[in-house]
Amino acid sequence: MSDTTAPILTVEDLSISFGDTEAVRGLSFEVPRGGTLAIVGESGSGKSVTSMAAMGLLKFTGGRVTSGRIQLHGKGGETEITGASEADLRRIRGNRISMIFQEPMTSLDPVFTIGSQIGEALKLHRGLRGRAARDEAARLLELVRLPNARAQLDRYPHQLSGGMRQRVMIAMAVSCRPDLLIADEPTTALDVTIQAQILQIIRDMQSEFGTSVVFISHDMGVVSEMADEIVVMRHGEMVEAGRAEDVILRPKADYTRALMAAVPKIGAMQGQENPRKFDLPGQAADQTDAHPAPERTEPLVRLDKVTTRYDLTSGFLGRVSHRVHAAEEVSFEIHPGETLALVGESGSGKSTVGKTLQQLVTPVSGRILYRGTDILSLDPAERQRFKREIQYIFQDPYGSLNPRKTVKQSLIEPMATHGLLKKADAQVADLLTSVGLKPEHAGRYPHEFSGGQRQRIAIARALSVDPGLIIADEAVSALDVSVQAQVINLMMDIQARRGLAYLFISHDMAVVERVSHRVAVMYLGEIVEMGTRRQVFETPQHPYTKRLLRAVPVMDPTRPPERVTLTGDIPSPVRPVGDPRRSHGFVEVAPGHLLADNHQDFEKYREGIAS
Repeated sequence: MSDTTAPILTVEDLSISFGDTEAVRGLSFEVPRGGTLAIVGESGSGKSVTSMAAMGLLKFTGGRVTSGRIQLHGKGGETEITGASEADLRRIRGNRISMIFQEPMTSLDPVFTIGSQIGEALKLHRGLRGRAARDEAARLLELVRLPNARAQLDRYPHQLSGGMRQRVMIAMAVSCRPDLLIADEPTTALDVTIQAQILQIIRDMQSEFGTSVVFISHDMGVVSEMADEIVVMRHGEMVEAGRAEDVILRPKADYTRALMAAVPKIGAMQGQENPRKFDLPGQAADQTDAHPAPERTEPLVRLDKVTTRYDLTSGFLGRVSHRVHAAEEVSFEIHPGETLALVGESGSGKSTVGKTLQQLVTPVSGRILYRGTDILSLDPAERQRFKREIQYIFQDPYGSLNPRKTVKQSLIEPMATHGLLKKADAQVADLLTSVGLKPEHAGRYPHEFSGGQRQRIAIARALSVDPGLIIADEAVSALDVSVQAQVINLMMDIQARRGLAYLFISHDMAVVERVSHRVAVMYLGEIVEMGTRRQVFETPQHPYTKRLLRAVPVMDPTRPPERVTLTGDIPSPVRPVGDPRRSHGFVEVAPGHLLADNHQDFEKYREGIAS
């Protein structure tokens, strides 16, 4: 890091309001030149609002600065952002200050190619046109390690994966070599391997161009790797600030200590056989008892060589030319009271397995047995009964709850569908109480709740029909760490009370280590390793499992990042018709610990991985 005595950005006594609501109060901090300042806190703490104010975009969101000032220093001289005209701000944005937003799909224009969008920034701020602009755009995409960069210039945002779109956003953000780069939750929804690449790219940009970075996140592992200094915010106010090492290892404020305690840490379960709940402030000691694995009697659910593929058509006649091999001969068992975690990158087939099990997708072959009955061999009326036994909790509770229905209506609907509705008010009150909400919440609508509360409502809805298995598909990945910890503890409590089985689908390895009894690792539609949580996390055998674990950020600012990154993107599961992939068998390396017998071929599948 270069001289930190002269800051690149100064925020003094900043207060921001939306109507009569004060979102930020008296905030002050400095961004070190060439260094990284992280702003952390839960949703609603004012992190993103502060970044929008620094970009001069606040008025477009309905907010206004009521006091204080934001001053930008650097190559273009002194500029007070809060008092600058819109013409001045347009010259600054993208040129001296750039921003990487959390969701690149909504930040990129879907009707323009990648090349034209990067070219627009180059034309506006650097005066490049035609061939020169295209060559520079290709160079920028190579800089962010986008495979086959020049060919990507003619593709549209929807044709790229989430990780690739985020890299395009970074290329656009650094195209004019800004003094300051604001990264607002740039890796929240990404797999650990893609996240590792994005973070390394930002570090490389910083090293090459001397760019200063404001990194906004609630992921403390990522913050630990990236930040020189940290500002902790809560309810619009700064509760603590200082060097990253001091704030993470020696926090002074109670809120900061609680935030750090709620962060899932990879390796924290070393030597422990059973999942354990998170330690939360104000909970009694007995609230962190371990959850032992159930006795392995008859399985609740058994998948036997389940294969799910999607047809892709092409040509004038719409003939099937290719197939997506989303899940290939997937087999596993889940026992009552057990949590089986399904992990892997986006595109590995995790969600397809969950949707197939829930009968949202029909497999092309294989069997699904529930309490010994083959569901797929039943007639539609009998299969409907089994839909009650298996319930789904989606990643986005706001998207899965009907915004026009009250909580009571949403909870009553599945009970009425399956003939379980008796005393509606009493049943709804019991459900809300069981997930830590109040009976009086029944008359409210989804938009009146926080993200964590909405996920609790989604859990209550899944419980309303008394299922045996719940599929949690990235159910906590979008939640703040403290809310995430509360929801996971709640799910473990409910599992202990009801003997529920969980299929826990996630890319967050630290959370999986905390909650699972057994773990299955998926790669390219196939399970490549499966065993107890301790076997997979403490003695991983497959090269892919090892690299997934090494890609997890560690919350230790004294230790420089030494993660192995998986270069390139996960190979495509799309194959021509008539060219199926050869399925593999398993070898048992320890009792219950299965390893794909073709694991030595992994390096052939995935190019660019260093040993």
